[in-house]
Amino acid sequence: MTTELRDQLQHTLGTAYSLERELGGGGMSRVFVAREHALGRRIVVKILPPELAAAVSLERFRREIQFAASLLHPHIVPLLGAGDAEGLPYYTMPFIDGESLRTRLRRERQLGVDVALQLTGEVAKALDYAHRKGVVHRDIKPENILLHDGHAMVADFGIARAISAASSATPTGAHSALTEMGLVVGTPFYMSPEQGIGDHDLDGRSDTYALGCVLYEMLTGEPPYRGASGRATLAMHYSDPVPSPSARRPEVSPAIDQLIVRALAKDPAARFASAGDFAKAAARALPASGTGEHMRISTPTTVAIERVVAVLPFQNMSADVENEYFSDGITEEIIAQLSKISGLKVISRTSIMRFKKSQQSVREIGRELRVSHLLAGTVRRAGSRVRIVAELILAEADEHVWTETYDTEMSDIFAVQSSVAEQIAERMQAKVTTGERVRIAKRPTDDLEAYNLYLLGRHHYNKITPQDFTKALEYYRAAIARDPAFARAHAAVAEALAYLGMGYWGVRPHDTFPEAYKHATKALELDPTVAEAHEALGLYYEWYDYDWKRGGKALTTAVELNPNAPFPRLVLGMHLAGLGRFEESLIERDLACQLDPSSMSIRGNASWLTYLARRMDEALSEGRKLRLIDPASAYGAFSHGLICAPGGRGERSHRNVPGWRATVRSRITVPHHAGVRICCWRPDLGITGIAG
Repeated sequence: MTTELRDQLQHTLGTAYSLERELGGGGMSRVFVAREHALGRRIVVKILPPELAAAVSLERFRREIQFAASLLHPHIVPLLGAGDAEGLPYYTMPFIDGESLRTRLRRERQLGVDVALQLTGEVAKALDYAHRKGVVHRDIKPENILLHDGHAMVADFGIARAISAASSATPTGAHSALTEMGLVVGTPFYMSPEQGIGDHDLDGRSDTYALGCVLYEMLTGEPPYRGASGRATLAMHYSDPVPSPSARRPEVSPAIDQLIVRALAKDPAARFASAGDFAKAAARALPASGTGEHMRISTPTTVAIERVVAVLPFQNMSADVENEYFSDGITEEIIAQLSKISGLKVISRTSIMRFKKSQQSVREIGRELRVSHLLAGTVRRAGSRVRIVAELILAEADEHVWTETYDTEMSDIFAVQSSVAEQIAERMQAKVTTGERVRIAKRPTDDLEAYNLYLLGRHHYNKITPQDFTKALEYYRAAIARDPAFARAHAAVAEALAYLGMGYWGVRPHDTFPEAYKHATKALELDPTVAEAHEALGLYYEWYDYDWKRGGKALTTAVELNPNAPFPRLVLGMHLAGLGRFEESLIERDLACQLDPSSMSIRGNASWLTYLARRMDEALSEGRKLRLIDPASAYGAFSHGLICAPGGRGERSHRNVPGWRATVRSRITVPHHAGVRICCWRPDLGITGIAG
């Protein structure tokens, strides 16, 4: 603020107040601390900047502030008065002896789970009181939450309403100017989807959405959505799946995950009905004293508040045990169909196959996977007939919410898979777009034997051994021989060859990537919507052709076509890290881990991205966790070694992991980021890899 403007404000306040210092501000106001001489106390004076003041009616602004001053609540910072300094509106409030939540987060990054829930509950109570008085805050964020004596107090209540009302009272041109200047009330990191698209008829559920974003940030240190720009961030609020804080902070309970997901539901009707309900849910999610356990929020069967489903391995009920590959294939195909629905979050195959023939209860599996719903089923195949029984279960309640039996010819198997996907989406209240419905209904091939060969290929591919990869490629190529127009079979060949080309089992990239490119481009000629083909092309451009621009575009398309596939998100995260866009990289990393929480390859690569973002302690912690989760995992040891070796840490990878060697071989440069190539080798596997 200029000296002239400060003098102007001081002149308006008169001798009753003395301006002491400017605290700064932003968005809607500039902030001063002043001393009120009569009462010997400090107050805060917030003055609207000239460009905003020009777009509001001073008289209407003053009336709205008077209304807001009537809000009296223990967790609301009250407004004291309002005025204007030669045409510049201002308002006053008590000076709170403490700090803002933003200041504390900058210092600590993450808060204790119990502290975060306590503060959330207090803010929610303040919101509930104001909403019942007809006031929506519209700008809940850490900067507007002040901490006093260990408790939360919400500042600037009613200001957004005052500015909005006062601007609408001006001539149309002034109101338009307000919008054009970008001075729309709200902050992109915390704006609800409806607020982000400019809906003026907001209610309290928009505030609870913002508070859910703040809770997520208190738990993880980052807002739930962070795009390359404000516009990109708003788009993520509108379309991206709700991230689970437990993926970034394992001690966060499933109850808190549920709390976040319900608060951040895209549809306001699926959120808490009131901020008071949010406060009660936060209290129930607090750790129970002395036990360390968390109480869980009951999930209504009528409203899918979480939209996270895991498809458990379908049981093979066929007389022939050799049909096991077929039941596994049906499981994977249903996962693939559900994964095309952007409104759902679907756990990946890798994380659910360990529950095959498991004796764990539905509740235990649901809690371990942190999902709201489980899809279970059986498959019986006899000649050309197949019988599939599918049932959707509400995990926490162990309640069956949908069951269907399909007794049909093999020729109708694709229609069955499509029907199951659509039924699950309907029961979980996930919107299916027209494009998604077309992709789900599309038959991959009319040759059932080609499809059978394809399923056999998937069966071997998922075993991830050199011998099984060889068999998988044989089956895929046999499927293509029967049906050259089988796009997914071409994409499967490209996917397998690209995986091999990344350095596994001693295969040279030159021996695989050119053929992978040929099959990927052929698949896209046949069907441009095959996500796996875009993924393989992205790997070809990035890892073999070093064309970062085309690689990034292909990987982005793969993620858009299959938002629930973890590997494309992970590779896109690597691409973003290579460009130095680490915050975006970590978002993709976190989503990949949420979608496949048990995959050592996903989590291992994820730890490298943490290292590349120079979060060294966090990366080392993740590396240690990998070793604890599966001490026998070569990939876990490999990933841990990549992090330790270039960091020069005391936990030397080749000492901690017998049989492994890690050496710095050469410097490499990728766009905007210099890294170190680390080659790790184990005699019996011959795995190599790269980290920065």
